[in-house]
Amino acid sequence: MNEIRINIGCGTMPTKGWINLDGSPSVILSKYPLFVKFLKKLSILNEAQCAFITFISDNNIRYANAIKTLQFESNSVDVVYSSHMFEHLNKIDGQKFLQEVHRVLMPTLGIVRIAVPDIRKISQQFLNNPNSNAADVFMESTGLCDPPRFNRFFSLFVKNRNHQWMYDGDSLSLLLLEFGFVDVKVVNPGMTSIQNYGDLNLNERESDSVYVEARKKI
Repeated sequence: MNEIRINIGCGTMPTKGWINLDGSPSVILSKYPLFVKFLKKLSILNEAQCAFITFISDNNIRYANAIKTLQFESNSVDVVYSSHMFEHLNKIDGQKFLQEVHRVLMPTLGIVRIAVPDIRKISQQFLNNPNSNAADVFMESTGLCDPPRFNRFFSLFVKNRNHQWMYDGDSLSLLLLEFGFVDVKVVNPGMTSIQNYGDLNLNERESDSVYVEARKKI
């Protein structure tokens, strides 16, 4: 029986041999190439957005809303991986996501691996920055700045990429424990408890990330 391994919120970093999911409106648009050409002609979509839509189609990335029901049976998924997606959810939506991950994972054997920007690392860089603009650099590096103000029509095609909440290894670990996960641990870049992880990038965005893995409680 083939293992079910999903990479949710994969963006431009899908994992070969895995089921790659993303919640960007571009995933939906990728199913309608003629409409994409029309939007490009009207200058609603730019070259970079069109290139991303083509990338999605070429890499068979599927649409999934991280805070809605994932289209997998309960206790059926071997691995859930998410990199630099979780911080884009507010606290309540993040909890909904973890509940859904817990539902689909196999008991005992199922593993979730979450990579997020490490607010502890970012804060330490701020404290060590002697420049007068250190606070501005810090705010920009958190990604918590005000989102750009798109008109309502344009926002249908561009997802807000600002961060909603930040974590370090301890806070993310406590959250996973709260939602019924066990064997929670912060892992070093390049290390994992996942068997047969294939082409999964265990060092993705290593310079500013913290990686936490956990299993589903029986």
